[in-house]
Amino acid sequence: MPEIRVTNPATLEELSAIPVPTNSEIDSIVENSRIAFLEWKKTPFPKRQQMLGQISDALASRKEELARLLTQEQGKPLHESLREIDAIASVFKLYSTFSVEGEILVEDESTDISVEKEPYGVCALILPWNYPVGLLGWKLAPCLLGGNSAVVKPSSFVPLAVMECISIMKESLPQNIVQAVPGGADSGAYLSRHGGIDRISFTGSQETGRKIMGYAAGNFPKLTLELGGNDAAIILNDCNLEKRFGSIFSGCFFNAGQICIAIKRIYVHASLQQDLIKKFVEKANALKVGNGLEPGTQMGPLNNEAQLKKVEDLVEDARANGATIAAGGSRLPGEGNFYSPTVITGLDDTFRIVKEEQFGPAIPILTFSDIDDAIARANDTPYGLGGSVWTEDIEKGRELASRLECGTAWVNAHMLLEHKAPFGGWKHSGNGRELGQQGLEEFLQTRTLYVRK
Repeated sequence: MPEIRVTNPATLEELSAIPVPTNSEIDSIVENSRIAFLEWKKTPFPKRQQMLGQISDALASRKEELARLLTQEQGKPLHESLREIDAIASVFKLYSTFSVEGEILVEDESTDISVEKEPYGVCALILPWNYPVGLLGWKLAPCLLGGNSAVVKPSSFVPLAVMECISIMKESLPQNIVQAVPGGADSGAYLSRHGGIDRISFTGSQETGRKIMGYAAGNFPKLTLELGGNDAAIILNDCNLEKRFGSIFSGCFFNAGQICIAIKRIYVHASLQQDLIKKFVEKANALKVGNGLEPGTQMGPLNNEAQLKKVEDLVEDARANGATIAAGGSRLPGEGNFYSPTVITGLDDTFRIVKEEQFGPAIPILTFSDIDDAIARANDTPYGLGGSVWTEDIEKGRELASRLECGTAWVNAHMLLEHKAPFGGWKHSGNGRELGQQGLEEFLQTRTLYVRK
């Protein structure tokens, strides 16, 4: 039987070997999910809310264990993993308070017109490797609350914590409401083209997102796609770097930059350029990089060799084309997928590391003197996930942030998320929304009912 082998990216030691279900076994999983859905959708809404609350409490009670497992397979520092377990518990708790209500549009002596909300059915939830447990919560909590069943496809790099979370959830749910399909790209492709899937929610790369759209085209399932970003941070000349720098730096290097809404490009006003670069270099050189389970670790490894090579290639391309590597710029010695926190200067918008999503600990710093030029450059990308403006003039910040072509914009923050607020991308960064009431609506379909009296 084929297996996926899970390794610790900090040590390259094998953690587990997980059997991959065959296509016929996936067929059975989807069929069992359909049978379970037909009963689950009849479950009274307050009962579903109660179950989500129970799941939240159960996950929180296993926080330390789950976080340690997540760090071992993903690589992020333990304190970041603890935050991720907090995130899935909190999103389940939040959705346990949400409701789904129909709407009466017309009610008179001759006609009633109302809108009803119904679940889709069997949903395939396909997860990334960078934030696997957190994204499981974003997708699964509204999926279940809406009355759907779920087949979860974790990344082959990081399936362990996700599958353990699902195991914990099953203690609070009817049989087969949530099932896991571990495996690689072939399993994801088979699930995406499966005729028994009514809805797909995917987070990952543009390349894989396009493939999923193609796989699913024959069956027309509803699709939500979050396909990464190339977020720009624009730092105005009045920005108080002493006050704001910590948040800017964290926005670049949290989880080793392996976050879809991390800062991927910085445009700083020319008057602040040298000060900002100096702060970045000092902080990057002082950052403690190592095994996420070791006390004091501030940045872990890249999750997998392919991603490490991608970052390495983009940095080398910048170096070869005349950019200055002000800090870092190489793998770290020893075992593990470690890359030094890297700061790149002396480049323009034509460089690959500016145009492409590096998804790693390497940040290009560019300059501007005209704010309209900076906004235009920030928007000159097929991506449209997030972006930020940094200034002490809050009203000016609001106005400029509203000109960014992206699904989430910040003023004096980046990666700040509230689970009550919808999240998603513009342009090639995807379609649909997660989180908030809008995230719940994504897992419901609308029926308009006309009644002539």
